[in-house]
Amino acid sequence: MEKLLRGFFKLLLIFGVVFFVCQTTALACGSLDMWADFYERGERHKALFHMLDCADSYKVPQDDLLLLPIIKDALQRDPEVAKLAEQVFENYNHLWGARLEPDYAIVLEKVSGESDYKKLDQYRDWYWVTAKNGANMRTSPSLQGRVVTAVKYGMQVKVISQKGEWIKARPVGPGAIDPRFENKSGYIHRSLVKKY
Repeated sequence: MEKLLRGFFKLLLIFGVVFFVCQTTALACGSLDMWADFYERGERHKALFHMLDCADSYKVPQDDLLLLPIIKDALQRDPEVAKLAEQVFENYNHLWGARLEPDYAIVLEKVSGESDYKKLDQYRDWYWVTAKNGANMRTSPSLQGRVVTAVKYGMQVKVISQKGEWIKARPVGPGAIDPRFENKSGYIHRSLVKKY
């Protein structure tokens, strides 16, 4: 009985350590909402710096809309904060999901010297995953195709080709640097994505 209890406590200790490490890692990165709150409280440099580092939780188009007023404000701050804002704007796909907002042209011109978002044609073939549970990327355009990876809700994919109701795509954007998505491509049913 004593041996069984010792084993149980060891297992409990291991579980506690793993849980603590996972929680600490998640808290170290935070979320865009958390860093937006930091920005609003005046910790602008810290917030923008962490936005650059925590792109794996980025979801479009809602995060583009969240970031646009922050970037607009930061571009009017001291040069160091403005430079970080430019990097966030560029790293987060030029906040393409917010391109129809009135302030978008102002931000785009300050960062790139261009005010017409239509000239940013690199996003023409991009879609974003609208399915709340994500989308399976498959080896063939069929539900019988083996799953290559699951693309998260809000991630972007670039269309390579189309076959009926399926698009062959590869993950793109800030979240695509994750090893689960890097250099992967496959078929996604069109009902699970929407034009970015």
